[in-house]
Amino acid sequence: MNTTYKKCYIKPWNVPNREEQENMIEKIEMIKKECEIDNSILLFSDAVHQLHTTNNWYAVQFKGKEYTKILSSNTWRKRFTIVWAVNPYTCKTSFVTTDWMCNKDLIKWLIDKICKDYKEAIFQNKNIYLILDNARYQKAKDVQEYANNMGINLCFLPPYCPHLNIIERLRKRLKKKLRNRYIALFLDFCNIISDIISSTQNSFSELKTLLALNFGII
Repeated sequence: MNTTYKKCYIKPWNVPNREEQENMIEKIEMIKKECEIDNSILLFSDAVHQLHTTNNWYAVQFKGKEYTKILSSNTWRKRFTIVWAVNPYTCKTSFVTTDWMCNKDLIKWLIDKICKDYKEAIFQNKNIYLILDNARYQKAKDVQEYANNMGINLCFLPPYCPHLNIIERLRKRLKKKLRNRYIALFLDFCNIISDIISSTQNSFSELKTLLALNFGII
């Protein structure tokens, strides 16, 4: 009998009860139906704080010191912050980047970028829904007012529910592409990440299953 092994699944801390998760999924399903009927826009958003260092991961190699692969690393002192939103139907990403920490201004910049990317939908008075988590800088009153004035409907997920935000799947894909890579210069590191994010729309056949709107209850 062959035995297989896999990592344990980690349950998010303090995840809400089943009813609250089901209510959120039902809300997303209602938005999904609206998008299919009148071409409204559905986007999922989050922030990524990528440290400038080598993301060491498993590598297949022979036993013995002479076969051990050694990777250089960086100082861990710089980070590249990305605030992005993905359209699950087209795989198009709207994003803004900085080497600052994430704050309210960055969320407003993302809203501006979304308005620019979907100006035709806004001109046609289509609803734009942005689903995001409960970070304090995203729920700030002036951010919500700014989004409302720009015609963006903010929909906040329940706390500790990353499994209901499909952009988390893109975050894992991004980290996978950075595994076991040493990138010496911070500028090169930033450019490589930006290129990976920008190329998502050209990877529709790869991502259409990854970004499918199916959700599980934890």
